[in-house]
Amino acid sequence: MYRALLIALFTAALSLAADVTGKWELRGNSPSGEESRVELVITESGGKHSATLYAEGDSMPVKELTVAGDEVTFKLPTEEATFTVKVTLKNGTAEGTYSASDGRSGKVSGKKL
Repeated sequence: MYRALLIALFTAALSLAADVTGKWELRGNSPSGEESRVELVITESGGKHSATLYAEGDSMPVKELTVAGDEVTFKLPTEEATFTVKVTLKNGTAEGTYSASDGRSGKVSGKKL
């Protein structure tokens, strides 16, 4: 009986897990008000997630991608700095923050495409 209850609870928890896969339009705002738009594509295969970021005609895989429910964290190394992005992807919307190794930081928002 106890085992059946645990299996039922585990199955229910899996069915409630957020689906963060797909295309996401993300906008980052700098403290000076400058806005950057990128597209983040998250895929899942065999229980493992990966992501690619598209910006201004270029693409680059993100590093250190972590998905925990609807919380997504990744790093994006660029020539200028390494950016760490922490965002919640929930109900088709994205909300979070970014911080850069050079001290810049700001908010991230967006939507699922």
